[in-house]
Amino acid sequence: MFRDTGTLPHRAHLLRFDVAARDFRRSLAERFQLGAGLADADLQILWSLSRSIRSAAAEWQALARSLVAARTGVLSAPQARALVLEAVFDPVLEPDAGGALAAAVEVP
Repeated sequence: MFRDTGTLPHRAHLLRFDVAARDFRRSLAERFQLGAGLADADLQILWSLSRSIRSAAAEWQALARSLVAARTGVLSAPQARALVLEAVFDPVLEPDAGGALAAAVEVP
């Protein structure tokens, strides 16, 4: 579910997020009377989470690159983002919310 697309141009990442956001809104509208309002509020939070994940992953990549004796491999920011999404957020978000977060985190 949380795959890094890495090479898509900016517009394609935004389109992917728009589609995921639409699916999330539709899912909530089917389950809750005020689903659209709930979805918009949650999408703002998911967007903020995505910015935080992107920033942290870039920082982790730089710090890991600085390791001399402890490092056995290379950590890329896309790899770190994907691992965080899978390990931290996949278990706690409903699938459409997880899809929206995964799409948002790939928007540069």
